[in-house]
This record gives sequence, C-alpha cells and structure tokens, in this order.
Amino acid sequence: MRQKLREAIFTDSNSRDTLEKILHPLVFDRIDESLSTLNASYCLVVIPLLFEKEQTEFLDRVLVVDCTVEEQVSRVAQRDQCNENLVKNIINTQIDRDSRLSLADDIIVNSGSITSVKNKIALLNKKYIELSKSA
Repeated sequence: MRQKLREAIFTDSNSRDTLEKILHPLVFDRIDESLSTLNASYCLVVIPLLFEKEQTEFLDRVLVVDCTVEEQVSRVAQRDQCNENLVKNIINTQIDRDSRLSLADDIIVNSGSITSVKNKIALLNKKYIELSKSA
C-alpha cells in the first residue's frame, strides 16, 4: 500500500498537491502544539519539505543533513525497496542540493563513518545549547 501511494504521489503532481493540502495543515498544527509544551534547551523539528513549502519563519536555525545525490538515491532505494527511477523522481520534486545547502545555518555531511557523524552531532549539540542560553 505504501509503495503504491508513493508511486502515485511522485508520478502525479495533482495527487501530491491534494495530499499536501490535506496533510500539511494537520502536521503544522501538531508541530505548534508540540512546541507550545516544550521543556528543553532546544528542539529539532524535522520537515523534509521545509524549503519547498517555505516554512522557515518559525525556526531560529536550519540544519541540513547532507549527502551526495548518488548516496541519497542508493540509500532510499535500499531502505524503501524501490527502484532508483522512483527515487530520482522524488528527488526531482525537491529543491536542488546546492540551494538547500545555501539556505542552511548548519550542515552535517552524512557521508563517511558513523563515528564522524556522531562527533559532528555532538559539536552541534554543544553549539545549540550555548545558543539557547543566549536566546
């Protein structure tokens, strides 16, 4: 079922637009609700279509987790058990990589070892805690 929905959404822009008009208001209501009860130094809000839907106004910073398009295609095809052409169609509905990176305040390059990525996350965690203290 999930595979069929994915194929319909990413091969038919009308279906995708209809689904987004239904889901996005519900998702952002839920985000607002969660943020209003937040009791932490900072939080991360994961929004896959952040730039495409121009939803940055309520965020203090934007973190992009990045890898090459080739890595992205390979990882998604393997994870979701789908063909690479479908993954490329999905990627083509998104803002291009260079633009996404240029809009980021912080970037984690998700290539290489898990240890390397964990170290980058630890550094950003310290940075975000310090930023929250001065906010």
